[in-house]
Amino acid sequence: MTVFAALSTANLARFTRTINRIINRMSTVIVFTENNFMLRPLLLLFCLFYGSITYSQSSLDTLSTTAEIYRVNSWISAGITAVGLASNSYRFRQLQRKPELTQTEIDQLDRSAVPGFDRIGLRQHLDQVESATRNSNIILWTSTALPLGLFLDRRIRQDWFDISLLYLQTQAIASNFYAWSPLGPTVFDRLRPRAYYDELPLAEKESGGTRNSFFSGHASSTAVGSFFFAKVLTDYHPEWSTGRKALVYSLASVPPILVSIERVRALRHWPSDTIVGSLVGAGIGLLIPHLHQRWAAKHRSRLLVNANYGAAGGGLGLQLQF
Repeated sequence: MTVFAALSTANLARFTRTINRIINRMSTVIVFTENNFMLRPLLLLFCLFYGSITYSQSSLDTLSTTAEIYRVNSWISAGITAVGLASNSYRFRQLQRKPELTQTEIDQLDRSAVPGFDRIGLRQHLDQVESATRNSNIILWTSTALPLGLFLDRRIRQDWFDISLLYLQTQAIASNFYAWSPLGPTVFDRLRPRAYYDELPLAEKESGGTRNSFFSGHASSTAVGSFFFAKVLTDYHPEWSTGRKALVYSLASVPPILVSIERVRALRHWPSDTIVGSLVGAGIGLLIPHLHQRWAAKHRSRLLVNANYGAAGGGLGLQLQF
């Protein structure tokens, strides 16, 4: 059964202005992320991308949704994202307020008690800490913004709003898993490698954040971005060969590997911290789109948007199929 409604050119312009106001107001949510190192730029990037969308004749001619890949409920996904941003921001501040390390605790640290696999964290050069920290942040932000590159693909660009909202939701879930789950620093008080370096002053080792080594939030958030990118890209191109898809996923593993190396060099994490963080981020980056894909497969009813604009006039068509 099909229900169809058409909007005139004037109504189309009014509709576009309304959507613009809604998106602009979404930017106020950024205030929740003041202390959130993983999600702070995401809503801003989303709004900047929306601002770059132009409703010219050529773009309207191609603004027709194809087969639905993911089912995204805008209200639910936006709610999860907003609540996630707020709760993560709150929890992240709490994690930074863990008790400071005392000189007695530092004096009692035993390097031989560090697992053999992680002892590479004790053999780093102090003169590379600053550059490694900077490099890890660059890789993090680059990978976090990587999903914006999906919109270079024409198929995906048609669903840019749903994909953007889905990505924000995925990052919000991943950051809250880091902040609240029993696998993260809420339960584990593992000391960062810098606490074991006698050459570093006490001021660089005593902060409560030094107890938040496990697991790596940088590695997790980086993996979310790169594997979300790979998942969405391959889902929109089922015609690609198995080898081509394998190549995409292989390349998606590069940013988490690079950021993991830099976080160890920066004395922020042990190798095992970054491995777990990368696995958690990759898992969430794949799982959330997959769940929305399953939902779409089981609920085939959908709302299609068809727009056209030409010399004779223009309009927007809303088509509900069920």
